[in-house]
Amino acid sequence: MKNLLSMLLVFSFLFTIGCEDDDATTSDTLVGVWNMTSIAVVYDGATTTIDASNDYSIVIIFNEDGTFSNQGVMEGESHSETGTWSTQGNKLTTIVEEDGDTVTDIWDYTLSGSSFSMSISETDDNGDIWTYTYNFTKG
Repeated sequence: MKNLLSMLLVFSFLFTIGCEDDDATTSDTLVGVWNMTSIAVVYDGATTTIDASNDYSIVIIFNEDGTFSNQGVMEGESHSETGTWSTQGNKLTTIVEEDGDTVTDIWDYTLSGSSFSMSISETDDNGDIWTYTYNFTKG
């Protein structure tokens, strides 16, 4: 009887370990609400940092179902958009409908606990490269 009780106890322990929530092991996730803290703009070797303020403020929400929304103010103008998102490695892909067109952006991103950054480079009409990095904290 004692052996049977010991085996049941061991089996219960192994079953409990095997049934742990797999999501509990991945604490770093984009899912949630993110508040912008700053934007870094790099152009011609110079970096300009813009801290969040009344003129620059974005809240982005990544949902578990692969949709996202963001809203806020950029350069004093109201801004909002919705779309879909996905990640692969350190790449974040966002897809939005803008003026009847589908716009796909591929961002480099880093995520560490409650800090998240996403960067993208664009070439202007003169061939100059601008890199924008948006920094967020989870909120």
